[in-house]
Amino acid sequence: LQQRRFGAQPIIVANANSADYGATGDDLTTSYLVQLYAAGLARRVVQAPGQASRSLCFAGDTFFGRHVQTWLARPRVRARLLAAWRDRLRDCPLVVNLEGVIATHGSEGRGPRDVPQLPMPLKQTLQWLRDLNVVAVGLANNHTLDLGEAAYAQMVRTLREAGIEVLEHGQAHDVAGVRIVAMRDLDNPPRARGPLIGDAEIASVQALATDRRAPVVALMHWGREFDAKPGPRESDLAERLHEAGAGWIVGAHPHRASAGPLLLRGGRALVVHSLGNFVFG
Repeated sequence: LQQRRFGAQPIIVANANSADYGATGDDLTTSYLVQLYAAGLARRVVQAPGQASRSLCFAGDTFFGRHVQTWLARPRVRARLLAAWRDRLRDCPLVVNLEGVIATHGSEGRGPRDVPQLPMPLKQTLQWLRDLNVVAVGLANNHTLDLGEAAYAQMVRTLREAGIEVLEHGQAHDVAGVRIVAMRDLDNPPRARGPLIGDAEIASVQALATDRRAPVVALMHWGREFDAKPGPRESDLAERLHEAGAGWIVGAHPHRASAGPLLLRGGRALVVHSLGNFVFG
């Protein structure tokens, strides 16, 4: 009826059942859902600036190099995509997972050879980040060291000089009224790609939540490539991060978007396992 009369679609903001409240057993429950209906939801990703609520937007795997660079350099393509993104985002401050490394002159080809290298051009990358109102980039992923430690350090300096917050592994940053901690946990076979999250990282999230200065967002680089569903490890980590105090758990790396957000504990935490690709090959 909402769809036919108003063109409205639902947003589920809370989801619990009678077992959560101890009223029934796990095998026979009654569900309780709270939904908001909004007309034109597909195009109203965020509220326009100046309204009562504040917004902070997150996008998934982002890369401006190789053939993506050539494609985005076409004037008509650039204009069309920029207009579409701005229409959706409405100048919302944006946080992305920057999957790759900004390459300065002479820095290419110095990283490890056992992984595909994802270099990005300096000038074009910074311009796109400015045009899309990117206020922070997550660098806790498996490609930021593609060109070696020196290139990574230079990229961090370049981004900070451009006024963009750099979210490195395990470090907390205040961005647009929330506290974001970026972490990578890649147990991809045949071997792990970098450090796995342990008790120390969970404790750091708990410490952030305890001081109550701002809501805590865990920006995760996890899961298996091309698998949009969380595995047992990601599900366990999400529960542990929520118990530690993270109210939002936002993931990237699989290069496929999850079907939608998952609400934990009746809506007390929101998990998006994978945002999928934002700008990528």
